[in-house]
Amino acid sequence: MRRIKDLEHLLGYTFLDNELLVRALTHSSILSKKKGMISNERLEFLGDAALELCVTTILFKRFPNSDEGKLTVMRSRLVSKKALIKIAMKLRVKDFIFVGEEIILSNTSSRFISSCVEAIVGAIFLDSDLPTLQKIIEKLWSPLIRNIRDRQNYKNLLQQELQKKGESLPVYKTIYKSGPDNAPIFEVALYINGIEVSRGKAKSKKTAEQIAALYYIKRYRL
Repeated sequence: MRRIKDLEHLLGYTFLDNELLVRALTHSSILSKKKGMISNERLEFLGDAALELCVTTILFKRFPNSDEGKLTVMRSRLVSKKALIKIAMKLRVKDFIFVGEEIILSNTSSRFISSCVEAIVGAIFLDSDLPTLQKIIEKLWSPLIRNIRDRQNYKNLLQQELQKKGESLPVYKTIYKSGPDNAPIFEVALYINGIEVSRGKAKSKKTAEQIAALYYIKRYRL
């Protein structure tokens, strides 16, 4: 296993409390073998929220002409499991983790790798402050942010997942329209098997539908 200092170099940040970084890299599967270690689950919880706040702030500043609907869709891509795995590969997280062999060999390894990134974010936040963390996030995520305009089609993704399970196709209905005619706001409800499962709100019907699909996908981890 490589030295923690190597990971700090890749992060561009030196920890005041090294134990926080060690904890961020520790999976619960190893706790029974190494007494005194604490898993990264609480740091992952904190990092998830801190990452979303930092990414939201970055997008808000970089895309002043994008409405909240488009910003929501862009943010979802940047904090997705797919994005986190890309960051994990950039940081070579797999070289530093403390984890049981059964996890490394299982299909849950990629899930743990992505959760480690969130835990590292949480650890940096505790060890420093929000402005410091945001600078690190902006640097690490910059290639992903540059390509963020190429958005995921969540409606297509949801339809594919439902078809795999043999379920009925999703139905989108505009249930409310507000605002002036030249700047309307649409609220769209998503129905699956005749039951409303989520809603999306945006300045266009298409974006509102994408947001409704996105919320359902995130809720049920599709």
